[in-house]
Amino acid sequence: MACSAVTSTGNSDPIYNIVPFGPMLSTAKPYSTYAVGYTSDEPLTRGQIVLVPVRNRIRPAMVLGETSPEDVKPDVSYKSIHQQTPITLNAPMVGLLESLSTYYSVSLNLTLWRLLPTSILTKLADTPPEYVAEKVVAVEPISLTPAQSVISQSIKGDMDSFSTHLLHGITGSGKTEVMVDVIHDVLALGKQVLYIVPEISLTPQLISRVSSRLGYKVSSYHSKLSASKRLHHFHHFHTGNISIILGARSALFLPVKNLGLIIVDEEHEHNYKQDNAPHYHLRDMAVLYGKLACVPVILASATPSIESYHNATLKKYQLHPLLERANTASVPEMHIVNMREADSIDGIISLELYDEIHQLIKRGEQCILFLNRRGYSPHLVCRTCGTMANCLNCSVPLTFYKSRKVFQCHYCNSTTPKLKCQTCGSNDIYDYGAGTEKVAEIVADLFPGKVMQMDTSTTSTHTKLKRAIKVFEAGEKQILVGTQMVAKGLHFPNVTLVGILHFDNMFSMPDFRANERAFQMIVQVSGRAGREGLKGKVMVQTFMPETPVIQLATAMDYNGFYQLELEHRKAFNYPPFSKICRVTVSGYHPDETMNVIQQLANPIYTIAGVTVKGPAECPVHKIENTYRYNFMIVAPTHTLLLSTMHQVQELFKALRTKNITLKVDRDPYSFL
Repeated sequence: MACSAVTSTGNSDPIYNIVPFGPMLSTAKPYSTYAVGYTSDEPLTRGQIVLVPVRNRIRPAMVLGETSPEDVKPDVSYKSIHQQTPITLNAPMVGLLESLSTYYSVSLNLTLWRLLPTSILTKLADTPPEYVAEKVVAVEPISLTPAQSVISQSIKGDMDSFSTHLLHGITGSGKTEVMVDVIHDVLALGKQVLYIVPEISLTPQLISRVSSRLGYKVSSYHSKLSASKRLHHFHHFHTGNISIILGARSALFLPVKNLGLIIVDEEHEHNYKQDNAPHYHLRDMAVLYGKLACVPVILASATPSIESYHNATLKKYQLHPLLERANTASVPEMHIVNMREADSIDGIISLELYDEIHQLIKRGEQCILFLNRRGYSPHLVCRTCGTMANCLNCSVPLTFYKSRKVFQCHYCNSTTPKLKCQTCGSNDIYDYGAGTEKVAEIVADLFPGKVMQMDTSTTSTHTKLKRAIKVFEAGEKQILVGTQMVAKGLHFPNVTLVGILHFDNMFSMPDFRANERAFQMIVQVSGRAGREGLKGKVMVQTFMPETPVIQLATAMDYNGFYQLELEHRKAFNYPPFSKICRVTVSGYHPDETMNVIQQLANPIYTIAGVTVKGPAECPVHKIENTYRYNFMIVAPTHTLLLSTMHQVQELFKALRTKNITLKVDRDPYSFL
């Protein structure tokens, strides 16, 4: 349909209230939705995606409904829509997007722009792709243990209504088998399944495992797929041709024909929190979506988030404990190595760990060495004056990458091949500490030809990631050195040893969830050992062996940790005992930026029931040459927190600042 201008009084076509995609804000309130009246000579329905002219550009937009006659202005010329698309969001998805927009205090325009793929919607308006059937694969029958079967039957009993099931299964307990068994019944009813994972490193193995149970290759949806595959899967999940999608965070917002089940695997993962506005948490939105769509939601984890487990204790979620490993597998033996006393190789590999690796090499088994730092060396210091080498654009240390011979900032990604001291100009820079690259080099010297490295630097594409997993699965390498991407969800039957190196820095993070993340990391990566018959062992190298979190994690005592952490949260009024929001202001001039955030914080101090912590410099004070300040809003109720967020946004707009940005992050997961 071509675009043309018509008047409401001179045209019989109905006028529709339509929300264009984009970062546009209402002139009245920064968080309100900007909706426009358009005409259409063909009927439109609520939730339908159309293309409309906005300021000399064609944008995707969502139809809210027909404008009521009393709201039609007789002296206004209404444009017609440009074109319809074959995509119509169902009522639960429209409700989810509207609720998400309200809860996180952003306009619906921005929500649609960030969560729905503009390029795909535009292409679908012209040439919807033909359906290509999923590839048939050999079927491996599902065999559940009695404990797994009880849980599966319990979840299946809620197929026709909303319920949230927290599947708390220890690593290797067969959570995936339970979920696939439930999926079978959902698909048999002719319904569709959304299976969400926190990052794409989990998709290759999981797709293979789920596909082998269903008999065809399961479709996936994430940012590393080719544009044509994303287009195909997006469209045909909407039409119902594709019955199950396994994907990352963005997959939750795929349009669907007949949803029957939502699964959020590794529900505790912080990767489910969106960094850009809207700052939604996928787990919470998945539960809301399930409620709106009247379908069950499964949250699965060996280390549930404190919030989810707390909801289970309050009976908001149904708790399903699965506390034994499946088949012949046993829980790995846990061993703490006190690095204050241990002899070590280059201060990185204790002799105890070296001996264990040496023995497993002889046995033909495999091991994983985990540390949460990329690169060769994370610390670079001038020998002349002792100054730490920081990024010129950001207030963070540079990391040395020996393989590429560059010094890189992990915040702005700038690199430099040469480094001079910013204080004295000396070229005499030495490095200390270790990242995955250095550990892999040291271990490769000890065990030549046995080592491979897996992190975001070495597996930058989905193809490289799949290749790396296949190499290790095939036993071509016996030692895998990696970061967090090797810590969860992966299944390597021949891995009998896990070494956890240098994670003590996690406890120094300015984050009330620091202990929770450390506990989860130890338990999750430990779960990679001894998963099928072979006896597993985990060695945790630490300078703080007495720390309660380490003691509880190595004892696999989740309940003990939960009680300890809950007492800490309650004492300091942290979630789940309060509602919080982090307000961050960034600008190129530190004094001006600090002045702005002070003006935002001052009126909030006077609101009854609200606590303000700050303002102060952010822990990472400068990123890409912008200076950052923040404060925390703590409120007892959702309503009070939301109204306070609105006040901050309106105050910021009234200041009419230039080159200063505001970030209002509800339920924050990052405090750097």
